Parts: sequence; structure tokens; C-alpha cells
Amino acid sequence: MTCAGKPGLVAAAIILLLLSVPLESEPAPATPVRSVALAPSEPIETMWGEATRLEDKREFLASSRVLKDIVRLTPMDSHPYWRIAKNYTRLADSLPLAEESERTKYFILAEQWADRGIASDPECGECCLYKVGGLGGRLKTRGILAAASDAPRIAELLERGIAILSTRPDSHINPELEELYYAAARFYRAVPDWFWLKWILGVQGSRGRAVEYMRKANEISTNIDGPRPEFLVELGASLLCLGEEDESPALAAEGLDVLQQVILLGNGEPGRSVNVQYARVLIADPGQACAYSPDDWIKEQPPGNRPHSAKSGSDPEM
Repeated sequence: MTCAGKPGLVAAAIILLLLSVPLESEPAPATPVRSVALAPSEPIETMWGEATRLEDKREFLASSRVLKDIVRLTPMDSHPYWRIAKNYTRLADSLPLAEESERTKYFILAEQWADRGIASDPECGECCLYKVGGLGGRLKTRGILAAASDAPRIAELLERGIAILSTRPDSHINPELEELYYAAARFYRAVPDWFWLKWILGVQGSRGRAVEYMRKANEISTNIDGPRPEFLVELGASLLCLGEEDESPALAAEGLDVLQQVILLGNGEPGRSVNVQYARVLIADPGQACAYSPDDWIKEQPPGNRPHSAKSGSDPEM
């Protein structure tokens, strides 16, 4: 798989929006890493259960060690590859922004393991998602020009992943597909839609596509606690942008209504406080919604939630 203005603004928007999400990409090692977890005689179902249990406990490195044993036993199955990439992406995202080298290290590993999954199965849509996660996470340390040059690649991976996963029988309950819709919506909202941008970068923004993808993400959300507040924030922002672009008061009003839902859902729930802040800022100043990332809507980052696995030593690969 091959999965007139201010050009700097374009790249800056791409950098910021995908971090929620080189130096050329380093080639992944040709052989699977060593076994460090369960014995080869363990039933593979038991190994999968252990990997999932550890992931649920946010012990991402320990989970990945079990998954690497599974890779050794089933090297042509893409599932453990993308699950490892997911673990590394989540671990990197959980670290404080100040720990730049550690974050970069795990984003690199996420990208490499996603590449391995694509090599084992070019139809691995989940691999596309976590390839974007690793690549997007690295953009912040690579600079403006690198970010701009990677925009077409990111768009291709997003569209490819959506095309693959949306045709599967479980597409209506697929959490990776909803994440792809979410990532794609953020991408197409924040990248400017200047017509000449496609000539320069090979990609341009689309507020209409952003709204379409966010509606789909909300439709298939597997969250048992109701609408995901970050999804509602992105839908509200995309509607505000499209309403401004199309001069449609109805779309803008819908966007404000969606953002009000975020505030109502967040009452009394500290975990949703950041999204409530985003919603309030956009309601007070809808003009901020276009070509901005949530990190620009409020300047303070939420406190990092460092998982146990990040304290337990270096990953055996590094």
C-alpha cells in the first residue's frame, strides 16, 4: 500500500490537529522481536486475553510484549501488529508534552509496527489509523516543511483506512473506524480549503467532508456512556466552519446547539472538563473554529495521566 496566502499556516494547522494523534521513516526490523511474555505453549486465546487485560489497565508496554509473542506465532496476521501500534500511540499520547524524546520514541515505534501490519496485510485499515497516529505524533518535532510534505500521505492513509473498514460487516460497531472518521474530520476542518493548495500540496481542506465524517463517527460510536464529548466538540466546530463558509445560519446554529450539549453532558463530570472548556470558547467566539486545533482554543493542556507502564522501564526494542 502507498498508504498565496501563508503556507506556514497550512503546515502549522496540520501539525497541531493531528497530535491528539522525519527524518525519513526508519525501516522496521525484518524479524519479529524476541519473546518476553508468555510461553509458546500458551493457547493463543489466553495470550490475547492477557494482552487485552493489560491494555485495559493501561500497562501498554506489558501488553505489547504479549502481543509480540503472538506476532511470532502468527506473523501474517495483521491484528497483533496494529494492536502494538495502538499501545505505543496511547503510551506516547499519555506522556507530558515536556517529555519530547520519550513521546517521539514511542510514536516512531507505533509507525514502524503499523508498517509491519500493512506489509503483512495491505487491507489492514486499522494499521492506517495507527500509522497516522505515529506519523502525526512525530510532526511536532519535525518542523513546518516536513509537516506540509506529509499532508498528502496523511490524507491518503485516512481515506484508505476508511475505505477498508467501512465495507466490513462490523462497520457499524467498529471503534477503529469511528476513530478514523474523527481523525479525518479534524484533518479536513483544520487544513485550509484554498483551491490552489491542492496544486502545491496535493490536498486541501473540506469543511463539508469534515461534517460528513463527524456525523458518521457519532452514528457508529461504541461509547456505552452516550455521545463522546470530543466527538461533539469536533462536530460543533465543523458545523460552525461550514456554516461560515456557506453563509448558512442554520448550520452555524446547529453547531452551537451541539456545543451546548457538550456543556450539559459535562456538568459534574471532571473528566469532561476540557471539552467543556473547548465548547465554551467556541460558543463565545465561533470564528476560532476554522483552521484551529483544540490546543489553540484553550492554551493550557490538561494534566498528563501517566500510565503505570511508562514508569516500568524502557521498552526492549529501544
